[in-house]
Amino acid sequence: MKIAAEGRNELLAVAQQIAIEIGKTQKFVTMDDVYKLMLLRGLCPQQLGNASGSVFKNPRMWIWSGQVRKSHRVSTHGHLQRLWELL
Repeated sequence: MKIAAEGRNELLAVAQQIAIEIGKTQKFVTMDDVYKLMLLRGLCPQQLGNASGSVFKNPRMWIWSGQVRKSHRVSTHGHLQRLWELL
């Protein structure tokens, strides 16, 4: 993930900031939530690629709730997503 993130630092930083914004308004955040808001803001979250796995990597900012939820996006084929909580 580190290699994937390095090539997309700017977009990854935007995605991380969006995740923080969402985390301030709701208890749990998933990548689906971040993806949706990025689209609403005219960004292209698909360009994150594998770097999307680094959105919640800061252990001083995010903690995994221990819960998962099926993704609502068709492209993810219903894979499970972790529910992250902002510290």
